[in-house]
Amino acid sequence: MSAASARLQRLADRMVRSGMHCGVTLSMFDRETGREMHIGVGNLDSRTPCFATGVTKLFVTAILL
Repeated sequence: MSAASARLQRLADRMVRSGMHCGVTLSMFDRETGREMHIGVGNLDSRTPCFATGVTKLFVTAILL
């Protein structure tokens, strides 16, 4: 596990321990190297509702709503 993915994992773990989130998924993409990192922690399954962030996703969600 790289230092960046370990740091991302610690962040996700801390978010779930705070009690404000039942589960967290985080994804990162490095344009220069093409590397992707995906972290999931907590009580998540295929039926867990989630809100994806990002400028494009927020724009599409606003249109759909």
